[in-house]
Amino acid sequence: MKSRILFSIVFLMLFISCKKETVTPTKVIEKPMKSPSSNECYAYDLKGDKIELQLHYMSDSDSVTGKLNFAFAEKDNNNGFIIGKLTDQILIADYTFRSEGKTSKRQVAFELKDDKAILGYGEMDQDGTFFKDINKVKFDSGVQLTKTDCSTSHDN
Repeated sequence: MKSRILFSIVFLMLFISCKKETVTPTKVIEKPMKSPSSNECYAYDLKGDKIELQLHYMSDSDSVTGKLNFAFAEKDNNNGFIIGKLTDQILIADYTFRSEGKTSKRQVAFELKDDKAILGYGEMDQDGTFFKDINKVKFDSGVQLTKTDCSTSHDN
């Protein structure tokens, strides 16, 4: 009898150990790839007045950074950087720049369409730093920067 019980236990153990386990494959969930960040450059050059704008678009975001340089004939240059947001082809950015040995900040606006960056203008606050009403900024100033190849920019 003991041998029968022992045989049954051994048989049962062999049966259990040989039983195939059902393995459920793990599903791999692929995250969508982030779109890479991109750059665009624009330039204006008329009668000695030059403007260069370099934009760096952040991936999966409406945030934009870049460089903005104004070099008007017979005036000091303004060289600086921008940090802003692009909404419906309108870039509103804070422009921090250096001119006459002093660092300043003001708001700038560009309408980006048809390979152009059109400089916006409007009434500024008392300090001349921010637009009084961003919804009243106009883009018919005639100052239109044309899209250029970023590799030809002087300030890469």
